[in-house]
Amino acid sequence: MKLTLHVAKRFFAVLIGITTIGFIGQASADDSMACSCTASACGNNAVGGDQGDVFSGLSQTTVTEMFLTNPNTGWTCVVPAKVRGSGGPLACFCAGYCGNGGIGADPDYFDLGLSQSTVANDYGGGKPGNKTGWLCGNYRGTINYTPPKTTYKEMDFGFNGCSVTWGPLQTNVNEAAMIKLATDANAKGFTYQPQLNFGQLLIGNYPMDCKSPAKLSWPLYLKQ
Repeated sequence: MKLTLHVAKRFFAVLIGITTIGFIGQASADDSMACSCTASACGNNAVGGDQGDVFSGLSQTTVTEMFLTNPNTGWTCVVPAKVRGSGGPLACFCAGYCGNGGIGADPDYFDLGLSQSTVANDYGGGKPGNKTGWLCGNYRGTINYTPPKTTYKEMDFGFNGCSVTWGPLQTNVNEAAMIKLATDANAKGFTYQPQLNFGQLLIGNYPMDCKSPAKLSWPLYLKQ
């Protein structure tokens, strides 16, 4: 019965929308994820790692932005079925059913806080293809994704006479509100008139070959 229920659970997970290569499990905002470097080496515009390296306690955003940035990073990231132990120096990942003379486990188990001798004796040495099914390596702890900070700088020139497209007029706004609007919209810039508390977001790119004296237009802010 245990085997049947586990297989059914994993089958249902596939049905509810796992489409990213290496991304096993459906994570909610509260799910903690873990990643194992299941390739010969990991990286390729993602966190670098050696085969068997393990990270745990990851948010889905961290996994998406730092581990599964493309299909070829080498990382396998899951919502663990169970995490046993804590810390390092070594950790092991069971992708399928594990045991066969070693420590038993169901798919997506992670065992942390292991020594080299424990891995050698109870996890088949932890190398890929060993009879126990475990893959082991260094435990790398956790890591958090920090979005890059977007900044907008007031220019020392204006846009009078330039071919520029602006969004709808924003009223009753201050500079901070315009910065937030521009950041949320991923705008290249905005203009803001502090005396009127008016502003507009820049649509598209600013033509940098067109610059007028600053006093001939509203202040211009461009993304840095």
